[in-house]
Amino acid sequence: MLALLILIGVSVFITISPVVLAALSALFTGGRMFDETSSGVYLWYLFVSIPLGVSTLIIGLIVLGIRYLAHRKRSGTTTP
Repeated sequence: MLALLILIGVSVFITISPVVLAALSALFTGGRMFDETSSGVYLWYLFVSIPLGVSTLIIGLIVLGIRYLAHRKRSGTTTP
């Protein structure tokens, strides 16, 4: 269970990491976050990080559901 929660947390981190990188880079270099010549280049990574993060989240939720159903079947509980 803890591993799945970590997987969900990692998927959120993967999804928002380019925005955080662009903001930190703009803060430390004095550039603008949406300028493609400096810090804004990190925002192009959103094209990769959003699908990767969302797919990781979906896989984690599917595995969590499968484990929940297997646990219910093993314990013999019929109530949701």
